[in-house]
Amino acid sequence: MKTNSYNLLLQSIMLPLATFTCHLCLRRHELLCSTNGSFYGNYEASSLKMNPTPGSSIFTDQGVFVHHIAWTPTSNDSWKLNFAGCTAGAGCLMRDQNAIFRAACAAPLKDCESITVAELTALHHGLEIAVTQGVDYLEVEGDHPIVFQLLQGQILPLSSSTETLLEECIQYFRRFRSLNIRQVKHSVNAVANKIATLSIGRVEPCYWFDKPPSEITELLLGDVVGRWVPISDL
Repeated sequence: MKTNSYNLLLQSIMLPLATFTCHLCLRRHELLCSTNGSFYGNYEASSLKMNPTPGSSIFTDQGVFVHHIAWTPTSNDSWKLNFAGCTAGAGCLMRDQNAIFRAACAAPLKDCESITVAELTALHHGLEIAVTQGVDYLEVEGDHPIVFQLLQGQILPLSSSTETLLEECIQYFRRFRSLNIRQVKHSVNAVANKIATLSIGRVEPCYWFDKPPSEITELLLGDVVGRWVPISDL
């Protein structure tokens, strides 16, 4: 990522600090930690005497944590769309090729028949935003395997609502000059999953453009600079 783009990302995100204690074993604590094994934020081990590198790990009383960078650079200056659904809503966000936040949507779903419908609804909202924003090159990431099986024709939709959403998403696909779709781990899709939960309690879809909601700012930066995640999530 270019330095000026990285600075823009930092300027666009106000980071609330949170703390938790890793409880490293005594020897590692003496070697690595400067202040009682305290970590600031979920994404940066700022109290370590060494800068964590991607893939480095720590051992805690809650298991092994790995320093993981979720953001992967796009090709052809493509923008990236992440989508996710939950039992009560759908969420998506779009970032440009420099990982700068561009748009997001949290849409409540009443009496949603399945998580697959919620996921497809999130994808549908994201594709609609991308088209209205004039995006030509797009990469799409999600973590629900059934959606990708449907998109690849490996399974058939089980309901008319699923079939309708699937067909409309495929119609949107044809609007882009270049489109890449891939399934990712839940930890890579953390921001979209968080946005999906923001739909709970809302009456209508909520949209954000250029400035992200405060609930996801820490996660956005963590995607780029890295965060400590349980090894089981990778």
